[in-house]
Amino acid sequence: MGSPCNGSHCASTLLRTPLSPVIGRSIAQALVRREWPFSPQIQIGILSGIGGIGMGRIIPGLAVPNDGVVTVKETFLSGCAERITLPVSHSAMLFSKACAEQVSAFLLAGHFVHE
Repeated sequence: MGSPCNGSHCASTLLRTPLSPVIGRSIAQALVRREWPFSPQIQIGILSGIGGIGMGRIIPGLAVPNDGVVTVKETFLSGCAERITLPVSHSAMLFSKACAEQVSAFLLAGHFVHE
């Protein structure tokens, strides 16, 4: 849900500011990583948001569409089984009933529910 698998504009921007110690080295390394090795036998579903509310409002240059922190393009992962985009912000994904229902559908049936 909202994972910046293809790098993160917000994290990369913050790494070039005095706030970089707040992010931490391990998180910083993961957020700017460009390739994620995974077994082709494992189905991966990508859930992106387009809520647009988050730190991206104060960080210049965040492309649209985005969830306020991560762009839809940044969630792209080649080889994923399926993708879905919901009208939810990055932080709200954790509390969203719609996100929970989509994750449940993917885990139970191997696909999201597209309306």
